[in-house]
Amino acid sequence: FGRNKVQYTDFEWHILQTEHFKTYYDQDAKEIAEIGTNYAEESYKEHQQKFKHSLIDTVPLIFYTSPLHFKQTNTTPGFIPDGVGGFFEFIKGRVVIPFEGSLAQFRHVIKHELVHVFMMSKINNVLKTHRKTLGGAPPLWFTEGLAEYWSTKWDTQADMVLKDAVLTGYLPGLDNWERIYGTPLMYKMGQKAVEFIAENFGEDKVLQLMDNFWMDENFSNLMKITIGLDYAQFDKEFLYGLEKKYYPEYKDHDNPSQVSQNLYSAPFAHKPTYSNANGKREIYFIGNRTGFTSIYKIDLRKREDPELVIGGESSDEYEQFHFFRTGIDVSSSGKLAFITQKGNADALHILNTSTNEVISDYSFPDIVSIGSPSWSRDGSKIVFPASDFGGIKDLYILDIATNDLKRLTNDYYDDRDPDFSPDGKYIVFSSDRTTFGNKKAYHLLLYEIQTGDIKYITLGEHIDHSPNFSEDGRKIIFTSDVNGPQNIWMIDLKKSITSEMSESGANSIEDNSILNYDELVMRQITNFITAAYDPKWSGKDRVVFSTFEKGAINIKMLSQIQERFDSSKFIRKTDIKLKTENWSAAKIISHTMKNTVPYKKDFSFDIATTALTVDPVFGANTGGIISLSDLLGNEKYYFLVFNNSNGDEEFWKRFR
Repeated sequence: FGRNKVQYTDFEWHILQTEHFKTYYDQDAKEIAEIGTNYAEESYKEHQQKFKHSLIDTVPLIFYTSPLHFKQTNTTPGFIPDGVGGFFEFIKGRVVIPFEGSLAQFRHVIKHELVHVFMMSKINNVLKTHRKTLGGAPPLWFTEGLAEYWSTKWDTQADMVLKDAVLTGYLPGLDNWERIYGTPLMYKMGQKAVEFIAENFGEDKVLQLMDNFWMDENFSNLMKITIGLDYAQFDKEFLYGLEKKYYPEYKDHDNPSQVSQNLYSAPFAHKPTYSNANGKREIYFIGNRTGFTSIYKIDLRKREDPELVIGGESSDEYEQFHFFRTGIDVSSSGKLAFITQKGNADALHILNTSTNEVISDYSFPDIVSIGSPSWSRDGSKIVFPASDFGGIKDLYILDIATNDLKRLTNDYYDDRDPDFSPDGKYIVFSSDRTTFGNKKAYHLLLYEIQTGDIKYITLGEHIDHSPNFSEDGRKIIFTSDVNGPQNIWMIDLKKSITSEMSESGANSIEDNSILNYDELVMRQITNFITAAYDPKWSGKDRVVFSTFEKGAINIKMLSQIQERFDSSKFIRKTDIKLKTENWSAAKIISHTMKNTVPYKKDFSFDIATTALTVDPVFGANTGGIISLSDLLGNEKYYFLVFNNSNGDEEFWKRFR
């Protein structure tokens, strides 16, 4: 069926110019643009040294403050699906990136895309020097692998993707890399392959692959010239090394399917939540069972195939479910809160699970994108993370009775995964506002609603996500990669938050008596070899969650949580002495900024070509096609010139 790229938003563009970049941004995105441009200038210096190459022209950077705005870009005519973090466009050399809430990830994507800019510039320079045809490019596994290798460190998520492919036998190697073309696995296999070359043959060989690019159009042959191994020979060493690295992990880790109960297996089934409203025991989740991302439910008593609750991506009401970005939650009375794109922004919907009817829709004039919602236990409020038009992501509370929306935080830190305590006085959430946040670390924090005080629960150079209070408030289940793969952990608070507050009479969670770090016990519940995501309590001693296994995300359930907690060998404490001041993001400084001006259309060629045909009847025909567009791609002009005259005199007569 026909689809259109709808232009929902009228942007007011400006240009921030520095020594090496022209940054294009909407008026609401000035702060993000200044931070992003500073990241770009820092990356330029680093890439200049690594590539031993300088760019001749300034690089156009186009920043959007949300993925929803990014999808409206006209710099590429194609549709942009959820999950695309940015791209480098080859014709005009444009780098187009959305800000998604995390400054650390924003810096990574900028650095990644600038690797592409430097690579193409260097390769074109090499081809020009050796008088070869311009426009060639290395295979995608190398271009994306190098961009990842020189823009980020190897992390637990990358390890999860590659490890799963190795252990379940679907990693193709370089000789058959097209089988995973464009997938996350291709990116991470490419990153690991480039790392393998650098560690075993020297970092200079990575650069030499680009310096030798003129020697052979076949990249396998080029690797043979540069490192002495073609694809097949490289795979023997590369894949064997990965098997030696990952297979021994089975000694201390389990496949999720071996130790947990499978509820639903599909290519993608994510963000489960539990409901026992109206005497039922049901699991709701987001999946793409029919090819369209939708909400389904499983009746735990019947164990039948999942039932469709809300079909997505087929109406303007539910234009887009954000599979990886937003979750769902069901209140104690059976009200399902979920998020979809509706027009130019996300909307919050509430569905009555008894009647399967949507009873409320909420759109907020100052909010563009919304994350995972969470109900208070009494069903009177919903807390969720959301981004405004400037891209700033904070926590908000919606009062269902009054429709009042209250902003809880107001800064450029990435606050996510909020959950109410049972008494409604606190919110536990994950955030990078912590000491190690500028290194991509996320920790659990506790927000006191009455005072606005925020206190650490966890701390360290790792990632803690998806906290969820137990019904009695004594326990918090969450995921962490502190011990390697992302697994489920549990915190025993010894006493519920509610009883501690009432006994102590304190009114601020900054009082250490409220959260005693010496008594705070954290233990690992699962020891999966891949990863677990989004755990939610599904009863007093059960947890429902999603896992990554065999290249798919599935829904699982785990029982006997307390027994697993008591017998766990992996225990950690929060070392509050590691706490320092929250990190801050540097902006581009004034003396490196040339100017900031409103955007003026700057047209340049997209296509310019000519044609000549000769026909025995009509004779010679000539023509030309020219395509022009402005830098943002919002205005395009096409010119076609055609001539079939038989001579100069006849040609000029046509213009009289």
